[in-house]
Amino acid sequence: MKKEKWAIIWDMDGVIVQSADLHYRALKEVFALRGTEYSWDLFISQFGRNNKSIIRDVIPSASNQEVDQMDSELIRIFLSLVPGNVKLLPGVLEWLQRFQSWGFAQGVASSSPIENINLITSVTGIQPYFDILNSGGELPPKPNPDVYLQVAQSVNVEPQRCVIIEDAPVGVEGARRAGMRCVAVQTNHPAERLQGATIIVPDLSHLSISDFESIVMAI
Repeated sequence: MKKEKWAIIWDMDGVIVQSADLHYRALKEVFALRGTEYSWDLFISQFGRNNKSIIRDVIPSASNQEVDQMDSELIRIFLSLVPGNVKLLPGVLEWLQRFQSWGFAQGVASSSPIENINLITSVTGIQPYFDILNSGGELPPKPNPDVYLQVAQSVNVEPQRCVIIEDAPVGVEGARRAGMRCVAVQTNHPAERLQGATIIVPDLSHLSISDFESIVMAI
């Protein structure tokens, strides 16, 4: 194992837990209250972006005040759906423990509001593994790399020694723009939509230590 300082930056939805259905239910309810239909296909094409950018795409005429109101409603509905409905995806706990044993810094960089991040990392018992929980809810949406770069800066690790774990095409592109390596998991998208990642695996239980060291960490 290399001795240089490294950081692992985790996306949350679709990487740590499978919460796509919960997000879709919340968005569909909020849009239905405004008389707007919202399809699963459109949702999947937007998955990985923050609430406000999704709202502005679906209802372009919404004022800033209306966007803020819908965002608050989405947070409330999503939080109410989490208890009993989320569990860690395969391989997540093992890799969290492994990275910790290697002395790597770890952070969450999710488009979700911080309230969602706090609740999910709390109910799944993984919060102690992270040095920072960072929300991109008020930042430019992925693939803008700001949410990742903030984590790197917080843990004092250069971007080229950061590895992002993502599941969405916008996340893979965000990793490229940040100058970071990327492990992509096929939770919500097929491999052909995740091209550009350093390595693509069905889930983290399929990521071997040898592949991580020889492919992801290769300089």
